Amino acid sequence: MALLRPQEQTFAAMLDGWRNQQLARNLAFSTISSREKTVEAFTRHADAYPWQWMPRMVDEWLGDLRAVRNLKRTTLRGYQEAVRSFCGYLIDPAYGWPAECEQRFGSHPVQVCFEANTAVHTRPPPSATAPTPAAPGPTTRQATTADDPTIPRYRHVA
Repeated sequence: MALLRPQEQTFAAMLDGWRNQQLARNLAFSTISSREKTVEAFTRHADAYPWQWMPRMVDEWLGDLRAVRNLKRTTLRGYQEAVRSFCGYLIDPAYGWPAECEQRFGSHPVQVCFEANTAVHTRPPPSATAPTPAAPGPTTRQATTADDPTIPRYRHVA
């Protein structure tokens, strides 16, 4: 069956599928809504659908947001992550969008957010810092007790 407005309807179906994927990942409703609004804003700015997107479109959009609207870096990272995540969903063959778009539009979605065109965190993640010594707890006490030669040992005989 032919679609009345194939580009708009396909894009809406992509957003619906992505929303369902994020719900399945147990993301907060507010996160999902915010990401969807971000992708819609990028789509309007690029004046193109995901199967037409190119990395330079993201560069121009984010450059405008930073230079003209003076958005914070953390906000821009959030926008980058939303677009990157959406593209990741679209290019995953398990969801069928590459083949669907190729058949309908003669093109397919690609990832437009890369390490080279996205911001990095200025602080290392907590996992990159030196580990904090554990406070003595049951495991530490148990190990200490087991090593203490003054405590008698009992053997279980079966």
